[in-house]
Amino acid sequence: MIQNRFRSDLYYRLNVIRLRLPLLRERPDDLAALVSAFAKRHQDVYHPIASVEPDLLDFLRTQPFAGNVRELENAVVRMLFVKSQGTSLSLGDWFEQVCEEKTEDEQDLIGEAAQSLWQVISRGGLSYAHAIFELEQKVLAAALATGGRTRRDVAKRLRTNERTLYNMIRKHRLGGRPDARLSFPPSH
Repeated sequence: MIQNRFRSDLYYRLNVIRLRLPLLRERPDDLAALVSAFAKRHQDVYHPIASVEPDLLDFLRTQPFAGNVRELENAVVRMLFVKSQGTSLSLGDWFEQVCEEKTEDEQDLIGEAAQSLWQVISRGGLSYAHAIFELEQKVLAAALATGGRTRRDVAKRLRTNERTLYNMIRKHRLGGRPDARLSFPPSH
């Protein structure tokens, strides 16, 4: 009969060296190498990947990864599974693997917003680029007003990383300076 007992002297024989492996979120510089290694590990089954885009790595640095490296590997496998074209993993692949299905209400709201924006553009009031810029600006302003107490909270709610949020705030001059005027970015 098994008694599920462990001899205490055996524990002390095994407990010679203690290793503490830092959590994945404590070593964000390892992400690029890990994502590449996981993509290479699974290239026989899925589409081969040559590179990982910086936006994806920036976003991954903001994720908690409670499951550590195993959770990251599973996410990479899901990204490879949904990848249909290209040779680099991108932030778009991350959002594809999350499998977010929009509810009917969300689809209706997005459709209504797109229709409204198209009406403004088609009347000749704004160019497409300017309309998208204004829309992004208004969504960002709303997110900053109601998205959380910190920029980290807002970035998380927007499902982006803090660096991208910071760059969008600068682009739209929403950084809190009362005299900052909103302006259209220079055309390229």
